Amino acid sequence: MSEILQNLNSDELEFYSNKSHVSKREILKFLNSGLSFEDSIITEAQESLTSYYNWIKKNIKEEDKKKFNDWDKDHETSYKGKDLTEYQKIIFDKLPNVGKFMVGSYSRMWRALEEAEESLMEFVHHELKYLINPIQ
Repeated sequence: MSEILQNLNSDELEFYSNKSHVSKREILKFLNSGLSFEDSIITEAQESLTSYYNWIKKNIKEEDKKKFNDWDKDHETSYKGKDLTEYQKIIFDKLPNVGKFMVGSYSRMWRALEEAEESLMEFVHHELKYLINPIQ
């Protein structure tokens, strides 16, 4: 175990241990860059959500674009993140609508971003005819 992980408290270590291999690698990268544990997990969550959102937007079938755009507009919010820390606000400004919407609804930013990604996954799975290049 790396020295940086040894410095995590038991709750942080348990949280980290329950993440996927890819998420662990990214969180560790951010920890090694000097970010706090909380800032590392929200950075990883923001990058994951934004990457997934952008990939869907680029690869969605033409027939589902309106449905996706409507879903995206349904998640617009008047919440602007005024109660966030300076770093959280930087992360917030990079989020798609669903992320901003969820951050305005949860007291913990990392939890909001997990919910946003889950919401996006459920929408794709249940509502779209799927994507341009389905797995064969």
